[in-house]
Order: sequence, then structure tokens, then C-alpha cells
Amino acid sequence: MQVEAVLFDLFDTLLLLESSEAYYLPSLSKLHEFLVKNGINVPFADFSRVYFEVRDKFYSESRKSLEEPHFNVRVSQTLRRLGIKLSFSGPIIKGATMAFAEEFMSYVSVDAEALDVLQKLHGKYKLGLVSNFAIPECGW
Repeated sequence: MQVEAVLFDLFDTLLLLESSEAYYLPSLSKLHEFLVKNGINVPFADFSRVYFEVRDKFYSESRKSLEEPHFNVRVSQTLRRLGIKLSFSGPIIKGATMAFAEEFMSYVSVDAEALDVLQKLHGKYKLGLVSNFAIPECGW
């Protein structure tokens, strides 16, 4: 069988996280700050508690379906459970996701060895990226 394409996972393959969960609270804080600046006045403790409940429910469901909804849905569902109804595609939810993503990306680096592998494979094979990461805006 001839190999025609090589697929790579995104995180812990091509991109490395500084540490497994170090990014989460700072990124969630930036998301919350964005919400507050846009009139969503929910205490961070309440927001983060409900956010992690929603996130964990999505993770549990995604193990069964192998699908994970966009991060916007997670933020929208968190706010909905707090009594705030905003569309997952609206500007406040999108902006909150971007605030999270921008902080998150400060904890990400390209794996130097992966970069070397990609350069060696480029032109010889079709290269593809496969990921279950829920924030495609974190593109590199």
C-alpha cells in the first residue's frame, strides 16, 4: 500500500501547551472580563462554576458522539444557565471566545521537532490536520 497522505493531530503533536491546565483560569478570566465589559455582570466565581459544569457535560457527551460543539456553544450555554440568553453566533459570544483564544495562544508553542517533520514531508505527501479542538479561531 502506498502512503498518499499523512494526518496530524493539533495539540501535543504539532503544538505544545506550556502545561496541561495552566492556561485555563487566565483564559477564562479574559473571557469573563470581556463579558463584563459588554454588560454581562455575573460574578467570576458563579460564571466559572457553571462554565466547568457545562464543559464537563459537553466532554462527557463528546466521548459518546466523538463530536464537540464550537466553544461559542459552551459559552452560550453557560450564560443561558445563568439566565442570560445570547445567541452562540452573536458578537458578544464571539468576542468572549476570541478573548479566551488570545490568552490561550500565549500558552502554546510550535513543537520544533514537528516543524522539522512537516518540512521533510512537505511536497512528498498530502498533509492534513485533524483535531477535536473546539476553537478553530486559534489557527496558526
